[in-house]
Amino acid sequence: MTEPGPAPGSGERIGAYEIQGLLGRGGMGEVFLAWDARLRRRVAIKRIRHDHGLNPAMRQRLLREARAVAGLSHPAIVQVYDLLEDATGDCIVLEYVEGRTLAATLIEAGRLEPETAVRLAGEIAGGLAAAHAAISESGSCGRQAVRKPSFTVRTPLSRIGVVRTRGPRR
Repeated sequence: MTEPGPAPGSGERIGAYEIQGLLGRGGMGEVFLAWDARLRRRVAIKRIRHDHGLNPAMRQRLLREARAVAGLSHPAIVQVYDLLEDATGDCIVLEYVEGRTLAATLIEAGRLEPETAVRLAGEIAGGLAAAHAAISESGSCGRQAVRKPSFTVRTPLSRIGVVRTRGPRR
């Protein structure tokens, strides 16, 4: 994912959610910060990038991911709040986690102290174990959780894609 920045068309709406900015962009999708006026909270919205069009295989993968993650309940995994399906594209509405990514922390600090690295690895493994159980059942569970440290957000309860870890805020 790229570093956070303004979303093209900030202020646009996706369903009932008002887009406030771009959190990041990956090969398949993009993630936006949005405001849920109904429940008065910030959320993250993941959708397939528009330059990919309405690719049926990507849409199915996104839907499988949403359904798999929604079935998980673990302190290290973000919650799925909503799934939006329409002719303009599909989106997953996720719990928004504020904090710095592990990738940004590593760039700034250079490395983690061994005790911190071991603790984070253990917490990440716990979340991934829960996700693995879902993969066994559904075949999909947010593959970015395993591959992209830029999805890791370090907060008191941080996330890696769908997985979060406890860590000091920096």
